[in-house]
Amino acid sequence: MSLIAFTRIYIVGRLDISIRHFSIPVALLILVLAPLSGTLGQIRTSAPAVATLMKVLTLALCVSCLFTAWKAYPYYIPHVNALGLGRPLYALVNDSNVDWNQALPEGRRFAELRGIQKIHLDWHGLSNPRVSVPQAQAWNCQTPADTGQWAVVSANMIPDSRNCVRLM
Repeated sequence: MSLIAFTRIYIVGRLDISIRHFSIPVALLILVLAPLSGTLGQIRTSAPAVATLMKVLTLALCVSCLFTAWKAYPYYIPHVNALGLGRPLYALVNDSNVDWNQALPEGRRFAELRGIQKIHLDWHGLSNPRVSVPQAQAWNCQTPADTGQWAVVSANMIPDSRNCVRLM
């Protein structure tokens, strides 16, 4: 009951939830499932078909977890599983669930591969992005850029922090 109540409070409440808020429901779920292995051992003798079905189901769930991890590699921070139905990450979650500036090195590689000397950058967070992207020039995605200039924009800025949906 505590798992259901806690999860319901977070989903229905006005709090801006993120995956870290589900650490308590996940811990409660683990506690609820912990006795399952002992129960399966007891079922094996009385109902072998049910025990076999439960083993197959457990194996299928483990394989699905491995597949999800494989599919997300190496982008674990901004990952939403197949339940996102292909919608962009910034439309489903916000803040640190989308961006921790983990893609700044890719912005640097993008600029270096194309020989870009100056690239507009609208990043999320308080860190200095020039450490990762020396070509960066601070830019607000709500202000027009020079025509023909490249820009790197944090996904957090698109619908959430600065409402820069026009870039899409």
